[in-house]
Amino acid sequence: MAGGAGIGPGAIARPDAPDPVAYARWQRPQVDARLAAILPIGPWGGQQGIWDAEGLSGLQVPMLMMAGSEDTVSGYEMGMVRIFREARQSDRMLLTFKGAGHNAAAPTLSPREAFIPSDRLRFLPAEHYCDPVWDTPRMNAVAQHCARAFLGLPLKGEAGMARYLTGDWAGFQPGTAEGLGWEARAPDAQGARTVQGAG
Repeated sequence: MAGGAGIGPGAIARPDAPDPVAYARWQRPQVDARLAAILPIGPWGGQQGIWDAEGLSGLQVPMLMMAGSEDTVSGYEMGMVRIFREARQSDRMLLTFKGAGHNAAAPTLSPREAFIPSDRLRFLPAEHYCDPVWDTPRMNAVAQHCARAFLGLPLKGEAGMARYLTGDWAGFQPGTAEGLGWEARAPDAQGARTVQGAG
């Protein structure tokens, strides 16, 4: 994860752990001054101890995280929600696709060839792209809408985009935000401010 968040000690205990020099570099990474925001989609490692509260407190840029509530790869509550809540020094937002798995907000549509069974896989290749509950074009439209508003603030200084990031679902037709969840938190040092919205 970029933006100043460092990996935790749990990362070094893994069999695939980085060498000590690389670990030290990623424990307290330097933030490139050009980096204005991050947008992780389904980030992995929260439930594995890769990220801890101390490391996540180093996140210095705004974050919009996109997640599926039924993600069994990254884990929702113990993984991604934990990352979101422990990044306490950052303005942060969490867009949840309720019922979606790890492919929530996946930006790539399944190619036609992915629907052909493979002798080398125990699953249909399209499962790598598709969510069993959410329609991919619909998820992509929601993700693009929220990402455009989120990135418009720090990258273009478009203050008007803030109205799309409140959990009131501005820009959505009535009833079209069903199945979506929204949580926003300001840095803890500025006082607790939590905004939650549900479709």
